[in-house]
Amino acid sequence: MVRRYSVPDDGMGVYRMFDVYLYNPQSKRFEKLKEPDYSRSSCSCLCNVTVEKDKNF
Repeated sequence: MVRRYSVPDDGMGVYRMFDVYLYNPQSKRFEKLKEPDYSRSSCSCLCNVTVEKDKNF
């Protein structure tokens, strides 16, 4: 399941938001990527996510 939705930003535009899932070969399932703790940050969310095919997790 892939979820995507739009979020307005107080007059600055609209952002497209996506949930990111990574495949776990051990469980043979996709698992939602856990985002970091943003409690000490002035912003939140992952921005400009890219795939680096040469790196493994």
